[in-house]
Amino acid sequence: MIYMIKLTVCVLTPGVTMDFSKQRKENITMATLTIILLVSTAFALGDCTIRPKTPCERARDAMINSPPTAYIPTCDCKGQYTPEQCWGSTGSCWCVTCNGQKIKGTETPPGTAHTNCATLICS
Repeated sequence: MIYMIKLTVCVLTPGVTMDFSKQRKENITMATLTIILLVSTAFALGDCTIRPKTPCERARDAMINSPPTAYIPTCDCKGQYTPEQCWGSTGSCWCVTCNGQKIKGTETPPGTAHTNCATLICS
């Protein structure tokens, strides 16, 4: 279903008078108004909502069509790797650097206590 909304658009040029009885009227569809609303809302929310994908997000998104047993990285709300990564199908977890690289000696097998990755300093 397409809704049509009549919107009066007046373009004024400095030094030019306009006869408002001859206004140009434009039809704008609901889809166009929705796009305008979404774009203006995104800019109003600030720069953090419009940004390129991070390496973590790209790695995660690349695994969308992978088998259920594949390792899928987890990212925080800012798109950075979470300090602790876990392989869901095996149950093992490990700590990673800011770049998502596994930190040696932090891997824990299923059923054991996890290393506290949040205390590790990211360098």
